[in-house]
Amino acid sequence: MAQLLNHQITLRSLPGAGSTFAIDVPLAEPAIEQPYSEFSFSGGQRVLLVDDNELVAEVLVSLLADAGNDVVTANSAEQALAIVQSTEAAFDAVISDYRLPTLSGLKVIESVRQRWPAATAIILSGDTFDPRLHALSNTGIKVLSKPVRRETLAQALESGLLRGGARSVTP
Repeated sequence: MAQLLNHQITLRSLPGAGSTFAIDVPLAEPAIEQPYSEFSFSGGQRVLLVDDNELVAEVLVSLLADAGNDVVTANSAEQALAIVQSTEAAFDAVISDYRLPTLSGLKVIESVRQRWPAATAIILSGDTFDPRLHALSNTGIKVLSKPVRRETLAQALESGLLRGGARSVTP
């Protein structure tokens, strides 16, 4: 986390006495409300987010919703598949954890793409060594490592729009 936040880590260790790890965290400047989010997309997107980790899902929903995206969440592949089957409104994007308890996030993406072929597909994974993940780039599925940076997620979603990703039409 310190590396992700670009904070310095120091270590002091004495044999037989123990070790001390420290992370230097600068004081934050008071928040200034921005008139727009740097993480925004014209018109917003309808996004299906699937993650069984409640904290990860909460953070991602916050990022996506604050930018004006309509986020539908599921905490399991089964719940996501039920949403895909029961909804009429198209999803512009699907973001799924790779390793879900019973089914892979790839099953969710496959289901979304069967209904909405142009939907942007993103797999999130903490497992960067799985060779199956590297092979996904040939299928048009973007693979992002956890924890994902806001800018990286925005770029992945935006590139889907630029390649002609699906767009929801709200009456």
